[in-house]
Amino acid sequence: SIEVKRQDESRTIPAVPVWISAPPGFQDRNKVECPPTIANVTIVGPPDKIKQLEMNKFTDVRAQLDVSSNDPVDTDVTKRLKFEIPVPGVTVSPMTVTFRIVPRNQP
Repeated sequence: SIEVKRQDESRTIPAVPVWISAPPGFQDRNKVECPPTIANVTIVGPPDKIKQLEMNKFTDVRAQLDVSSNDPVDTDVTKRLKFEIPVPGVTVSPMTVTFRIVPRNQP
């Protein structure tokens, strides 16, 4: 007998929100200037899993930008995003985002 594996499908999500992850208090002292969304995110996975995400209009998919105290200030920085997808078996093509950390005016 031969087992035929169903071929994965791909879809492009027009926009995925970018969530910023930073150490405690970091965003009290700094503003992270970053696009609120990342455009044209390609996901790949089994057709049934893709359909499951489509049913929710991809609202559960999000991109995460990790910033740290080691990132330079007042300089454009490009980092790879981490994607959170609530359906196992679905992957995302690697993507980056350019951002800038700007100190907030403190009294």
